[in-house]
Amino acid sequence: MNRSEVRELADVYLSRFDERLERRFTEYDAKVERRLVELESRIDNKMTTGFAAVRVEIADRLSAQYRDLLRWLFIFWAGTIIPLAGLMIALIKL
Repeated sequence: MNRSEVRELADVYLSRFDERLERRFTEYDAKVERRLVELESRIDNKMTTGFAAVRVEIADRLSAQYRDLLRWLFIFWAGTIIPLAGLMIALIKL
């Protein structure tokens, strides 16, 4: 074998290697892309579920806070109206 034949043979092997390497990179790229899409989907589902739970918890807390506020509002309202009514009755009797 002379140098030109060795060079041609090396070029053939290098081109085959390059083709195989390119094919494997393409397969790996497709595999990574597929896994990223799956990961994005799972993360999206978890975030949607988590945000929904947080919304429910916030709504429950706001509802409880509103209930407490109304209860105290009526307590203070009654605490104001009863003495005022007593004062009005006392003034009318004078």
